[in-house]
Amino acid sequence: MTINGQTSNWLSVKPGVPQGSILGPLLFLSHINDLHEVLLSSVKLFSDDTAVFSPVNTPLETAIELRHDLEKIKKLGY
Repeated sequence: MTINGQTSNWLSVKPGVPQGSILGPLLFLSHINDLHEVLLSSVKLFSDDTAVFSPVNTPLETAIELRHDLEKIKKLGY
């Protein structure tokens, strides 16, 4: 893309769910539907939104649990 004579660099696009395709929503759901099975925290899914949450009994323990889950999500590529 060029704006005011400046051109941006090309970047690789990581694989994912194709946008605007008929199979896109089905592929997305099959990819993310088992997320709750690999996390310690609770997960709520709605359309293309995901919320990861946990009740706070002890702030430090809850923070460790949520950090673990965020790292797991990142590692698995969700």
